[in-house]
Amino acid sequence: MIKLVERFSKHLDHMTYASEKQKEEEFWNVQGIFKSRTNQLLKFDVRSMVRNEKGLIRVFSFFTKADKFAFEAEKQWIIVDAQELLEYLSTHELKHIDMEEIFKELNFYWCVEHE
Repeated sequence: MIKLVERFSKHLDHMTYASEKQKEEEFWNVQGIFKSRTNQLLKFDVRSMVRNEKGLIRVFSFFTKADKFAFEAEKQWIIVDAQELLEYLSTHELKHIDMEEIFKELNFYWCVEHE
């Protein structure tokens, strides 16, 4: 089975993986230019969501150096602006979010079909 970050990186040009130190201190996994979406070199936080008694969860860091968060859905990737999501969480003093609801509130995100 291909790892989550490797599946996501298929959508990137000029891709490099974060070092272990960058993953731990800067909270991003892969850097690259998103094919057919931008010509800007971006850092992506691509981490799995985990199921618990409350549903699917994912931990975010307010200290991230990532430009975007990437979420894997059943048939697509959803890419969200990191700063916008973190500001939304902070402004609304949220510790938990419903991913379907949050997309109604955010201005910037992309949906990209799996390859």
